[in-house]
Amino acid sequence: MLSGLSKTRFEIVNKLSRSKKNITESDPDVDFTISLSDNIRLIDPGIEPICTTCKYMIDDILDIRKSKIISGEYSILMYSVCSIALKPFLLFKLTKHNDKCLLPTLTLDKTGEIPVVDDMIYQGMIPDENILVYEFNYTDSDVKKISSSDDDIIVSVDDIINQKHAFNYKIDEDVISLFLKYEQLIYLQDDMGELVETPMTAYRGEYYKMVGVLAGLGTPRSGPYSSLGPYFKFADHARALRFGVVSLNGKPQYVGDEKITREETPVFTKGGLVKYMLFLGNTKVLLNLSSDPDDDSSESIRLAESRLFIKDTMKLRDSAGKWASKYDSIMQPLITIYDSESKRDRQLDPQVVVKEFRQQHPIQYAYLDTSKVTLDKESGFYNIKESYLE
Repeated sequence: MLSGLSKTRFEIVNKLSRSKKNITESDPDVDFTISLSDNIRLIDPGIEPICTTCKYMIDDILDIRKSKIISGEYSILMYSVCSIALKPFLLFKLTKHNDKCLLPTLTLDKTGEIPVVDDMIYQGMIPDENILVYEFNYTDSDVKKISSSDDDIIVSVDDIINQKHAFNYKIDEDVISLFLKYEQLIYLQDDMGELVETPMTAYRGEYYKMVGVLAGLGTPRSGPYSSLGPYFKFADHARALRFGVVSLNGKPQYVGDEKITREETPVFTKGGLVKYMLFLGNTKVLLNLSSDPDDDSSESIRLAESRLFIKDTMKLRDSAGKWASKYDSIMQPLITIYDSESKRDRQLDPQVVVKEFRQQHPIQYAYLDTSKVTLDKESGFYNIKESYLE
């Protein structure tokens, strides 16, 4: 159980209906569709669910004939459909080996028999690939802790296709190639035959004692003077790692009388990361083009008068949050700008902001060992990649 988790989290969880357990072979008459209506309305009575049932499109390509299973070596694709968030989404279980995420394998000695894999339900085989497909029950009543000692890791479609990593673990190229080859592995369909939005993976980094709040209750609203308005801000793994290792102001930090950074450095004594699934909806993307307008909010104009960095990034700001009148989210991708203050090019890590709290779904968290983080004297920055998952 997540240490430091507030009682509020437990009260919320107890009121929410979680995903149904997978049916077993002894329950053949159970309806295997995923009911979302009750779950979504419990989260927010004003929400009309996107669908009441959903279909994983992998069903269109699976061969369910036992006769096709012959002796030999197979890879195992394990998936689950999480249905407690704003919309249903797919998760996959991969095995960890040498800091990579792979499909697990098994060797069959007999022909025509379905191998038993833990408590999972066999769904069929991907023809010509020697891949057996199973559905597992993702019991998502709590946000899951990720540890370096884990044998397996749960990843999303976005982790595989776009991010190509989960936390600091790379997705194996063979896994990525498989999903690119068979788009049916990527999508869910609603009961109208429309594709369900695939959520984006994002992270938040913080001092480890704050992780319980972020994971248990979700990311809070940003302050009124935030660069993209008073909404819910997230980052990619690299940016979140920085905030999970080093204090925001780059100085030693205290909470009351307790010092939470190492010696006279801004490095936390222990850091943390929380991973979220974000439903972006209609998104605005900031590209910092010469034709893009500068932010005309009074706060940005005031700050630009005294801070060159703010002046350099006026096309990447919207402090008044005007974007929210037309869009559900706003995103700034990886961008390089010229920093007038330091007189050098500077890379800005991606960030994404969603308009409504319900667009986020915390799914995993991890603690960071920061004991080996050192200062790069040449750049003046701390080597945050020297931190590692506990």
